[in-house]
Amino acid sequence: MPEKKELRLLEKGFKSDVKRAAIIHGFGGIGKTVLATRFALKMGYYFEGTLGIKFTPTTRPEDILNKFNSFFADERKARIEPDSEPAGSP
Repeated sequence: MPEKKELRLLEKGFKSDVKRAAIIHGFGGIGKTVLATRFALKMGYYFEGTLGIKFTPTTRPEDILNKFNSFFADERKARIEPDSEPAGSP
């Protein structure tokens, strides 16, 4: 199970005005997924979106880049597409 110390450290870093990214790594079974999930749930208010990628021994760099591209394309599309027509449009 993740320690409260690690969760507090992540919170402190992400609440600053500096844009940040985090990599949580370690041996299997030490609580990485639990820590990432708790952090995302607790801090979701501060983000426009979150992305988690599970790496396996067969994960290729292009797989990771494709996930990033898809994530950012979806985010950009959500910001560009208006919810309704502008006033005065035909």
